[in-house]
Amino acid sequence: MSVIDIPELHVLFTPDDFTGDGAIVVAVSGGGDSLALLFLLQQYLQSRGEAARLVAVTVDHGLRAESAVEAAGVAALCARHGIVHRTLCWQGEKPQSGLARRARTARYDLLCQAAEDLGAGVIVTGHTLDDQAETYIMRLQRDQAAMHDGEGGGRGLAAMPRLAVLQRKFRLLRPLLSVRRGALRQYLQARNIGWVDDPGNDNPSSERVRVRRQLDDAAISKAQAAVVCARGRRAGRARMMAALVEQNRVRLCGERLWLARNGVEEAAAAFYGLVMTCAAIIGGREQVPACTARVQHLLEAGDGRITVAGAVIEVTRNSVRLWREKRNLAEVALAPGDKTVWDGRYRIANNSGAPVTLRTPEHDELRAVFNNTPADDTGLHWPSLETTCALERKGRVVLPVLQGVPAGVTIERILRPFDWLVADSERSLLAALQPVFAFKA
Repeated sequence: MSVIDIPELHVLFTPDDFTGDGAIVVAVSGGGDSLALLFLLQQYLQSRGEAARLVAVTVDHGLRAESAVEAAGVAALCARHGIVHRTLCWQGEKPQSGLARRARTARYDLLCQAAEDLGAGVIVTGHTLDDQAETYIMRLQRDQAAMHDGEGGGRGLAAMPRLAVLQRKFRLLRPLLSVRRGALRQYLQARNIGWVDDPGNDNPSSERVRVRRQLDDAAISKAQAAVVCARGRRAGRARMMAALVEQNRVRLCGERLWLARNGVEEAAAAFYGLVMTCAAIIGGREQVPACTARVQHLLEAGDGRITVAGAVIEVTRNSVRLWREKRNLAEVALAPGDKTVWDGRYRIANNSGAPVTLRTPEHDELRAVFNNTPADDTGLHWPSLETTCALERKGRVVLPVLQGVPAGVTIERILRPFDWLVADSERSLLAALQPVFAFKA
């Protein structure tokens, strides 16, 4: 290409990125990164005769007075260049704390909504090499602090993957992770296209802004190399973890998960990672906890119990058993036609004509189940069943893991660490784990 430091279009994008003939959603804020992505992708699709598939989507978070005007500016720019554009607004009250995280979640939810409405299978974002380096440094600093406390794990140092699956359905593509932010602005200047700089990108109260100001070219190159290494380690670990699962080393009995620990010495690190991943699933947590020195010592010793990420981990000579900690288990009323996620472990929809209450079983209800179930049923583990989801409807209580699901109600287990975003390198691990956690009631 004519602009220095931007790879050729066939390097940035490949035909495999955009299989099928559905729409291609591009997240466009009006900033330099996303606008450069939009026009680079338009060029690529034009070269393939597929430019009509391109749809720019702007999310107006409603956090600044100028945001609506900026979104309208993007719409006008797209109209001048023959690009279909949509603006979606984040409605409702905004949280007082954790605003950046909530805004990010809302943004991706709206992008997925747009993709669903348009029949798109892929969402493309303009994250750059600068963003990647900043993400790596922030995670490295947190990991080093955690290591000081004996809790670092290094899992997040792989930073942002080029390809991932978002909300179990949409491919999330980040094709500009090897391109510097400055080069993208040079590209826009060469095409006489203006952009808007978000004032939040200069706010020193932001951790990312503080890190950005400390990074020079050498630091960014070093971070890029480190991310490549970390990504390779994480992908290799995921493959080894998947292999352990495929060796029938993981089994779910009711609400208790069992892992065989004999013969894993040569894959100890992968086994520890698998235990932590399973702990997050059992505990209903989005983030996989680090294998702390204390947990690793317990796994090596082969005798003891510890609670991590809402999951009880019990280690014996030949096995590791996990179940949900009996704590912070909410009661939820589910009206007809509603759906919800209960405890980060179950996705439940009430398609019946009566309200359903989701809660843990009471002592007498659980005792009745035990009395009416064969004694050799491997799912009969009292501590874990105390934390299962009981469905109460019209005065009748059912434990789906043992008794099936009432008519008009659907329920599925959630693998929470993989539910919102799955890196392409970890899809083999997810594929191995899904049959283990498939709902069999």
